[in-house]
Amino acid sequence: MTSAAIRLKPIWRSVGFWIGLCVTAFLVWAWVDSRGHMTVFGGRESPRSLLLNVYGSRVRLEISVPDASRYTSPAQPFEWVWERTEHFFVGEHGVIESPWFPAMKTDHLARYDSSTPPGAPLGTHTQELIFEGYEIHIPFVVVIPVWVALWLIFLGLYRRWQRKRATNSAAAEGP
Repeated sequence: MTSAAIRLKPIWRSVGFWIGLCVTAFLVWAWVDSRGHMTVFGGRESPRSLLLNVYGSRVRLEISVPDASRYTSPAQPFEWVWERTEHFFVGEHGVIESPWFPAMKTDHLARYDSSTPPGAPLGTHTQELIFEGYEIHIPFVVVIPVWVALWLIFLGLYRRWQRKRATNSAAAEGP
């Protein structure tokens, strides 16, 4: 049996194709939806947190870690976070739409506790670093093409594996 006679089922009949198509449709919907809503998902064990925020045409990953030497509050138990709220950017002229193509950026987070010591003169206060972390903003205009590229690479490798398997099984059967 020659390799020309080997018939493979169409790629659109594979589960990987349909799962990838559904994920792509979900990402496009999330991009459009993020222009008017904010969705937060992740885990929080106060003060540590790992949160994924989707808003303003971007995906934001926030990682917060306490400074153990300075953070004195008792730790809170772990909790899952899932919140969905209306979200609008407010500008000089009232509510404006979020941009379709925001910039990609990385920020350093630092949270401080401001307090005034007892008996201190008015206007005297101290700021103490409680915890710090990082946040990464990735626009959907980057997320979707990267996902599609990975999905197409997977489909190509899957197709190659199918051809190799079909050729090996045809060779094993013999003439």
